[in-house]
Amino acid sequence: MTSDLPAAGSSRVDVSAAGAWAVVLLLVVLDVAPCFVTFIEGDFARDLHAALRISQGRAFPLEGPIISGIAHPGPAWYYALAAAMKLTGTVTGVVAVIAIAAALRFPLACLLGRDLADRRTGRSFAILLALPGIGSLASTWIAHPSVTVTLVLAVAVALWRAEQRSSPGWLATAGAAFGLALHAHPTTLPLALPLLWVAARVVRRAGLRGLAGAVAALALAAGDGRRPPWATRRFFQSRDETETILVRRRVWIDGSWNGTGA
Repeated sequence: MTSDLPAAGSSRVDVSAAGAWAVVLLLVVLDVAPCFVTFIEGDFARDLHAALRISQGRAFPLEGPIISGIAHPGPAWYYALAAAMKLTGTVTGVVAVIAIAAALRFPLACLLGRDLADRRTGRSFAILLALPGIGSLASTWIAHPSVTVTLVLAVAVALWRAEQRSSPGWLATAGAAFGLALHAHPTTLPLALPLLWVAARVVRRAGLRGLAGAVAALALAAGDGRRPPWATRRFFQSRDETETILVRRRVWIDGSWNGTGA
């Protein structure tokens, strides 16, 4: 005689899982919606201009947006915007892509909490991220820091799974996510410490496979796409910059400016 208890228990588990992901989906929708009525401030306008030049083939920058007037991260942000611009063809579409990428922090928080403890912890972590605070600015101010939390959580999930499973693949994924996090904002640099620690543990457990994963992780993390030290600016300058330089040289030689550069 068979019992219905296992099936009932399985149904309860399925309902619980579906409920948790329904909450996460609701948080994503509520987070994305305000982005469509946000304003475009100076930094984002600058980034859209850089993305437009990339999409038109007029420039291929090897430095990202300037941070506090002192440092440039890598240019992945510009190229991501250019890809979104090509894909959607509108500024609204670009904003939607960024908003969805930023809102991925909720499912990542749910996954991280579930991996660390259980499904309830994951759901609670996602809800905690949705509470009003400085993080709420991501829905009203679109810029490269908007995706920082998402990338930090991606690093955390990948590192935890790499450590628990001794997985070179997850370790390489963590390295790639860390590299992108550096593109988003340099304040994510301290994540290098847990990355190195987990890499050492995976190498010790998985041998050559772990070493290959560690090398891939470090290469992906370090390959931030900025202009290499040996490269001259002239080699990488855009067509617009070349035209500007030629005009300036002509003005210097002639000693006059007639408004046409001729």
